[in-house]
Amino acid sequence: MNANKLINGIIPILKPNDTAQRALDLMEELQLHFLPIEDELGVFRGMAEEDKLLDLYDTEALFADIYVGASGAYTYANEHFYEILRVAQTNKTDIIAVLDEDNKIIGSVLLKEVINHFAQSYAIQQEGGIIVLSMSQIDYSLAEVSRLVESNNAKILTMFVEADDKNPFYLQLTIKINQTDISRVVATFERFGYKIIEKFATTTLAEVDYSRLDMLLKYYV
Repeated sequence: MNANKLINGIIPILKPNDTAQRALDLMEELQLHFLPIEDELGVFRGMAEEDKLLDLYDTEALFADIYVGASGAYTYANEHFYEILRVAQTNKTDIIAVLDEDNKIIGSVLLKEVINHFAQSYAIQQEGGIIVLSMSQIDYSLAEVSRLVESNNAKILTMFVEADDKNPFYLQLTIKINQTDISRVVATFERFGYKIIEKFATTTLAEVDYSRLDMLLKYYV
């Protein structure tokens, strides 16, 4: 699903003649820490940040006179929702502006709604097992990993790749397969020299610790 399909129509766009206090009031009402700002032509100007607005001497100042600073908390309408997760993690924000090809803001996406969409996806909801592998970057081969999984009559439902915090030359690969009995797949990986960090099976999403969804903010697909 693309960003334009995830736009939340309730989130307001701040304009040059809006005050900092109005932005703070909206943030409190919506329980957000950021809101997008556009200029007189509707072009995305950046994100108003709650902490910085609270530090202003005059909260009645207009955004036309407030320096916002550069912000990367945006994506384009045709971007996949995985890109939204990457942008949110990079900018440490709970809201991402969605722009058209002319950099005009057409709406905003809430991070929690993107995560919820992912949680409702077929690959997450379907029964299966999860395996986390550690390997050097030069040894990583999606084709090889897929071949080993499929040699056990299993299929990869979804996959995430993360850099290893302890070793910059290594990565961690998290895969979900369509089998709850993962013993044969695990044995195959071990036979081919793969290091397995974690492994567990799940019958429903409810059995998985929801905190693991936080890893979505760290991975590229």
